[in-house]
Amino acid sequence: MEKIAIVLRKSETENKFREVILGAFKQDGFVDIHICSGFFQERGKYFASNCFIANAAKISCKRNVNTVGVYNGIWKGDFDSFVAGLRKIKCSCGTPLNVIKRKIKRYHWHAKIFIASDSNGPQLGVIGSSNITSRAFGLTTAWNFEADVILWNDSNNEHWVQSTQSGRSVDLVSR
Repeated sequence: MEKIAIVLRKSETENKFREVILGAFKQDGFVDIHICSGFFQERGKYFASNCFIANAAKISCKRNVNTVGVYNGIWKGDFDSFVAGLRKIKCSCGTPLNVIKRKIKRYHWHAKIFIASDSNGPQLGVIGSSNITSRAFGLTTAWNFEADVILWNDSNNEHWVQSTQSGRSVDLVSR
């Protein structure tokens, strides 16, 4: 059964967008991941690729990561650095992660999409306003109010998303 949650970021310390994406990234069962953003921050004190590197403990040897971006030429170097960072990740047998980089020829890629698939197809999708930057993906005092929609297949309970059934805001956690 498919589930959906709309997540509104309201504080610097809680970032469900980040939790869901990194939670999926570290799961071994996902063999195909798409990370699409207009902006991938790899500068100053924030390197988004480090977040993925730190959450890569169980990476499958057969995983493909497709990256798509970037909004403008100013951010091209960050995008290239992000992809290079992901390519440093190795699976349990020591093989580097297969990272495919796609850049839109005329720039202006602005869609923010994350899709995680297992051998049965897509199991999780995130679509929203959040880029892969410190303000949207990070846990910093300078953060953006963001809105993201999370869709997942709840029939496969071995995956990691659960939600509360209360009338309060949906709380997504990784198991």
